[in-house]
Formats: sequence, C-alpha cells, structure tokens
Amino acid sequence: MSEDVFKGNVLIASPNFEFAENIKKHLKKRNFKVFNVVVALEYLMESLDKLKEEGTEVDAIILTSDIGKKLNDKRLEFVADGLLEIREKYSEINIVLLANEKEGHPFLAEVVQMGIYNVFVKGKAKIDIDLFEEVIGKPKSFSYAAPFLKSSNDYRWRDKATSIRPVSNQRGEKDQEEKTEEKQEVVKKEINKQVVKRNYQINVQNNVEKVVGVPVDKKMILVGSPFSRSGSTFVSHLIARGLSKMGVTVTYVESPYSPAYSYDRFIGHEKNPEYRSQFYQYTKDVDPKKKIVFDWTLEDIRLVTKHPTNEPIYQSDEVPFDVFVKILLSSPSTVTIVDVGTDWHEEVYQDLRDIASKTYLVIEPDISNIQLLEDPDNEKTEYFRKMMKDEKNGLIGNRFDESIMKHDIMKDLFKDKFSTLVPVFPANEVFKSQYEGSFINDTKNFDKQISDLLLPVFDELLPKEFIKRYRKKNGLLSGLFNKKYSIERSDG
Repeated sequence: MSEDVFKGNVLIASPNFEFAENIKKHLKKRNFKVFNVVVALEYLMESLDKLKEEGTEVDAIILTSDIGKKLNDKRLEFVADGLLEIREKYSEINIVLLANEKEGHPFLAEVVQMGIYNVFVKGKAKIDIDLFEEVIGKPKSFSYAAPFLKSSNDYRWRDKATSIRPVSNQRGEKDQEEKTEEKQEVVKKEINKQVVKRNYQINVQNNVEKVVGVPVDKKMILVGSPFSRSGSTFVSHLIARGLSKMGVTVTYVESPYSPAYSYDRFIGHEKNPEYRSQFYQYTKDVDPKKKIVFDWTLEDIRLVTKHPTNEPIYQSDEVPFDVFVKILLSSPSTVTIVDVGTDWHEEVYQDLRDIASKTYLVIEPDISNIQLLEDPDNEKTEYFRKMMKDEKNGLIGNRFDESIMKHDIMKDLFKDKFSTLVPVFPANEVFKSQYEGSFINDTKNFDKQISDLLLPVFDELLPKEFIKRYRKKNGLLSGLFNKKYSIERSDG
C-alpha cells in the first residue's frame, strides 16, 4: 500500500543523458515524479523558475558534479556558483550531489559549507535507487558531510587559480618585483574579500529561525544617513526594539568609526560597567585576568556598542572588512542592524552593502540637504543618489509631519519612495526615555503609534505569513501592510 504513496517531485541534472534517464525510470517506479532531465547547468535555474511559474514545487535535485562540463573544461567553480544561486533562491529544495571528485577537493568543502550534506563521492559510496529514496525523504546530517570540509592544497581552486606570477627583468628588476608584489597584494585582498562575502552569505542562508511557527531567514540591514544629526541611530533603535517586541531576535551594531553613543544612551555604566564591544574583543590583546564582559542584552536586543572611555574611534585598518564580518557571523540573531550613521564613505560599509539584505537611508525635512541630495551635479551626494535607485534601498523620513509631504517639492522628489515616516516626539518624552535608559517604543503613550508606523518596514523585512499572523494576533488594520508611504497629487 505504501508503495502507491506519492513521494515527491524530482529534477535530474547530468550531462550523461542515458544515466539520467535510467535514474528517472527507476524513480518513477518508486512513485516519484521526475519533471525534467537537464543536461547543462545553464538550463537548471531556467527549469526551476519555469516550474515555479507553473506552481510546481520541486522537492529534490539529483545532480552530478560534471553538469558544468564544457568540452574538456570541468568548470567546477561554475558549478559551485550555480549551486549557491540555487540555495539562495530555492533553499527548501533538497540537493543530492554525485561527485567525481575525491575526498579532500575544495569543491566538496564549499558545497558542504552551503548546507548541502547529501554528497556522495564516486567509488566511495554505493549509489543506487534505494540511496536516492532514502536521502530525498531524510537528508544526511552535518556529521555525515563534515569530513568533506577538510580540503587539500593539492587542488587548483578559486584564488589559487587567479594568482599572479612574479615578473622580473635584468633591467629595473627591483622596481618590477615591487610592482608585482603590490599587484599581488591588491589581487589577494580582493579575492579574500570575495571569499569573506561568500562565506557570510552561505552562513546566513543556512540559518532560519522559527518565530511563532513561521520560518524567518536571517538578515543583515544597514541604517544610516547622508547627513549628520538626521536621526539614523534613533531610527535604528526604534527598529531594533520594534522587532524584539514582535518576538524576533535582534542584534544592534554601532559603527566603530564614529564616537560612542549607545552605551551612554542606555546607561551602560550602571547596567554593564565591565562591558567592552566585540570590536575591542577581536582587535585588542585582552588580558584574561581582567574582568571584561563582551555580551550585553537589553530588552531582548543584543548590543554591540563601544565603551566611550576605553574604546576611542576605531580606524578602518583596525576594524577591516573581515573583522567586521567575523562580528556579524557571531551574531545569533535573526536580524542584525548595523547603524552606519554617516560613515558610508568607509570602504567596509560599501562592501557590506553587497551582502546586506536591505539598506535604509534616513533623511529629515531639511530643504538645503534635500536639494544637495537631489542635485545631479553634486559629487558629494552622488553615492546616495545611486543608493536611492537600488531596489534594495529604502527611505525613512525622520521628524516628518504628514503636512510636509503635501508640498510640491516633496511630491516631485519623493513620491512613493518612503517606507515610513517617523514623527517628532515630544522633547520631554524623548528626554525621559534617555534619562531612564529605555526605548521610546516602551513609552505607554507611543507604543501603539510606533508599532503602526514601523509595520511597513517590517513588511519589507519579514515573511508575509509572519506579518499576517502578527496582524491577526494584534488586531492591526490590513491597510497598514503591503504599501509604502504614498502621496496623492492634488490639482486644487
């Protein structure tokens, strides 16, 4: 009876059509539905996208490592990149890899780092239909795949494949060697940066937290402003506390390249006097005998903030890209908020934009700054104009009143561009929350108002099913969802 039960939708990817057809035939006998046999990696994503458009969910892909082969070139890096793209877009699909490579090959290590554990090496594992049925129904565990993480230096892979040979001549040999070394260093730096970005993306993709029963992917967002004193830190704190009140785990990271602020803002000298940030932990020679605390959680928000006395402004060479990403990777939270402030010029943040899930620019209703921001001839604000054209970027208005949005200049420049508007809160209430070291979200008079104004932002960050359940639980108006702040033109 059980043999008649449908067991899943499968797609096979292998250049060996006869081999693929043989697998297809046997899987169909086991009550799997095989939709397609793909003979080239270039068509795999196309097939997945087409099936998705048709409303068909693929449960598993059986793939051979030579799927990227072109003529005599195996193109394993191409296969790895393709698998990463599939993991990014279709993380729910169970991938079964049949590899011709030997244990110790870096390709296998990279595949396992993506969270693909159904890896079977030719000659090392008994590959048959029983195996496919077993792992499609119940994927292998990390402990099974862990040995593949040990890669050998005997193989040519990625940065090694792009290394530069030293050049020397009898004439000007020393100068040429210095130039070559300098060029090698630049290339190595760029390659290492790409590897760090890639590893971060892999680790983020493999982490999903269930909140109220809904899977929520890990995210890293950047919040900053083109101009100082625009309130990006204030908005970052609002978003962090708003998420934590919804049950989402949050880490708030203060920019190491600006003066410390949040430690004093939340009365750190009373709440956590021995605290130092992870920037300090990862860049200083820490005396193990000293009583230093590197963890601080406030209202369910994990804080990475600088101590104003013991941690001066860090320079970019003190906290380079790889150190920053190391701190981000150590975050156990579902959402990590990086408060950029006005430090967008730092190369680190320009690189972090590539791997961020979302960026937000906070602006205030200052006519002079708005004109600078929109001036096509202003080189200083060109970077932000490009950001605003990026679909990954959102705008948040701080200290805005809805009446401001009725002015012609705001209609012309920012129609439908704001994710939300944050009003001016009474100075005495803001001062009180600062004095108490609390979030203004927790002020009784503004709790509901802040929750409502942040919902369009959370709609951009969280799954629709999560928002739907949260809305139902809290009885929130449906009109607050699935829209940005829009402005209606008036001819009157």
